[in-house]
Amino acid sequence: MNQLKDKMFSDLHAEHGQDSHRYSVEDEIPIAAMPIINEKAFFGIVKDFIDISSSNSEASKVAIAANVIAHFSAMIGRRAYQWIGDNVIHCRPFFLLIGKTGKSRKGTSEHLPLRVSKRVDEIFKEKFPNYQSLNIHGGGLSSGEGISYAIRDASDKGDDPGVEDKRLLVIEPEFANTLANCKRETSTLSATIRNVFDGRDLAPLTKNNRTRASKPHVVILAHITKLELNAKSSILEISNGLLNRFLICAIAREKLVALPSKTPDEKINMLANNLVGIMEFIDQQPKDSNQAVEVCMNQEAEVLWVKAYPRLSNDRDGHIGALMARVEVYARMLAMIFCLLDKKIVIEVSHLEAAFYWIAYVESSIMYLFNDVNKQKELNDTENLSQRILNLFKTQESLSKTEINKAFNGHIKSKEIEHALSFLLNLSPPPILQIIEKTGGKDKYIFKLVPAEKAEKAKKAL
Repeated sequence: MNQLKDKMFSDLHAEHGQDSHRYSVEDEIPIAAMPIINEKAFFGIVKDFIDISSSNSEASKVAIAANVIAHFSAMIGRRAYQWIGDNVIHCRPFFLLIGKTGKSRKGTSEHLPLRVSKRVDEIFKEKFPNYQSLNIHGGGLSSGEGISYAIRDASDKGDDPGVEDKRLLVIEPEFANTLANCKRETSTLSATIRNVFDGRDLAPLTKNNRTRASKPHVVILAHITKLELNAKSSILEISNGLLNRFLICAIAREKLVALPSKTPDEKINMLANNLVGIMEFIDQQPKDSNQAVEVCMNQEAEVLWVKAYPRLSNDRDGHIGALMARVEVYARMLAMIFCLLDKKIVIEVSHLEAAFYWIAYVESSIMYLFNDVNKQKELNDTENLSQRILNLFKTQESLSKTEINKAFNGHIKSKEIEHALSFLLNLSPPPILQIIEKTGGKDKYIFKLVPAEKAEKAKKAL
């Protein structure tokens, strides 16, 4: 890790009156140490949830906060957005909470946010009889088709009215099963998860599945143990953009509470009414033609972002780099969420700093959780092969997988080439493009180098 850039980040933080916490703790915490989040990451109403929930339960503060952020993000749907270059992002975070089975209290952290979320629905239904409750699916992630069906469009034949509300919060208590399902040969689950994170319309091209879902707003909150994560996640999940779409958070029980008590109804009502007030504030703001509110940064926040951006965009080696490929987008997304929770539509320095603390915690969690030496070697091998493939484009305008294999005299396994190509296609921005050529029979996949000027433009857009 670049120590000079780390020092810059530390100095930058001190400049804004914060403590000496650094956004990277790689040099200060041993790789096997459980990370500790800075309390300033718990912004606004998030801290209110934590204070109430953790006072009478064993729930992890990080897990409580993740649940609150996930519920709120799913509630507001696409009603707020932010431009990053020519791309639009919404409040659509994916969380992966990782701890020991039954001991980290990942599930315990759900209870209070769920009670509050239900109360929010009740309040809105009292005000607006036609209000649609947030669709919360607690059955996990088993197939891409299942996600599409839950938020499907009306059928072309008119025999299915579809689902008008495209908001969906998926709670997956057994993410190990999701990883297993992604490995099935005909599974579309991994691709669907990646597409809904990006906000793309789901439009399967298979003859047997015509289910389409436009403008999806899916938020995922998943749980897995550290043992399962290392056993079930392969180099492909790390390199192909599936896991780096999740905010990976290590979770641990912080205290013992032998007799946890129920949160009083008046506190549930207080939290629910506060959330309702935030939602109503968003609805009262000027909207565009899509009835959505644009969120932007003020000048001070822009200055901080420009100073912090080199550190956020720093190329990290191995699995840390692969799993943190989207931290720039997540920093902007989290800052937007904290801004809205603060009943504002202009991101300020405090919102951005809270987001940076989350990114620091995710980085520390990845270092703590992914310390498998064999997996690191496998990823290093994939990165090295990726570079060798890129070198082939110095003399070739386009290449197929067969041509790449021949270039290495057949000494590289087909799976290793696929992993390396997947790694390149899912870099941010990707240095190569995949083009499908129709041959009348089996489709042919051709790979071309992205022109340098386009790659630079894409990187600046982040």
